[in-house]
Amino acid sequence: MRFRTVLISLIAVAGVGTTSVVVSAATTRGEIRIPAAAAQPAERVDPPANLTPDRPRVFMAFHGSNALANNGALDSQWPYVRQNLDGLWGNNAAISGGEIARVVNKVRTRQLITESFFQNSSFFVETYNYVEDIDPRIDFEREALTFYTDQPARWDGRTVADARRAVDRAGYGPGDDRYTNVFTGWQPQNFYPNGEGSRPPIRGGSSAERAVFEGDGVFVECPNDVCNGVVYEDGFFRALRIARQTDQKFVWLASRPPNSPQSGWLREFQTMYNRVSAEGLWRPGDIVVVIAYNGQYPTVPERDANGNAADTTTGLMYWALKQ
Repeated sequence: MRFRTVLISLIAVAGVGTTSVVVSAATTRGEIRIPAAAAQPAERVDPPANLTPDRPRVFMAFHGSNALANNGALDSQWPYVRQNLDGLWGNNAAISGGEIARVVNKVRTRQLITESFFQNSSFFVETYNYVEDIDPRIDFEREALTFYTDQPARWDGRTVADARRAVDRAGYGPGDDRYTNVFTGWQPQNFYPNGEGSRPPIRGGSSAERAVFEGDGVFVECPNDVCNGVVYEDGFFRALRIARQTDQKFVWLASRPPNSPQSGWLREFQTMYNRVSAEGLWRPGDIVVVIAYNGQYPTVPERDANGNAADTTTGLMYWALKQ
């Protein structure tokens, strides 16, 4: 049984500026229960412990990796990432099950954290057992399910304990391990206390605020072209400091929106990453996810002609893995 009640008072101050927000919540971490419904009981697999103590783990999103899945001629251009990638991020928009299976078989890791869009009243649990059915060589190590929404009101009347029950009820393959943790996912604007951003704020005392504290991780998307000292930085650091105060994993979805410039992402990524490092805010188990929406950014090579990280999606991952 895992049950703990804590009283938390957070003063989350952004890395720049003087604005602060005080949030108080009494939180209860719910029990994770293993149901006996499956013919062959599913197992839970604990996340890896301290595999990368000096840097956040590096995950690659399924979405946007179509070229890596389908073009074998690219395989030789990202060998280090293929061998050393820490995990896979389950966002399966615009990519087929067959493509997912192909890209998974190009990397060594099987660690999986899945992002699920939390809409209305339902907690949808994508187990990716269909990918394992496509290719029996694939056996995912399911670490966490992230319920994402940028509308905090969708948590009204719902709890992380409800989300855990949905995870337990999901249809896994016989003997497959179940997700061990539940993360909550947001946009950085949600962490502005008074609605200063373009998304509704997480209000003090709300179900959304309780969910933030009761989860096992805090996930925030922050595109590099607006997160590096421009627009969303304050909310990003608020979310990060909440994760530190509550001893949760922090997940940064470093994304590149469609139709963005086709160069300069590596520099922006490095600047933001190093700012977090300079403040000593990374912790073992944290995660950086690299995702170029619709694959609209150069994908390979991971290294340039001088052997340095290239300004590509695999180049970002290569650089982060080398930290």
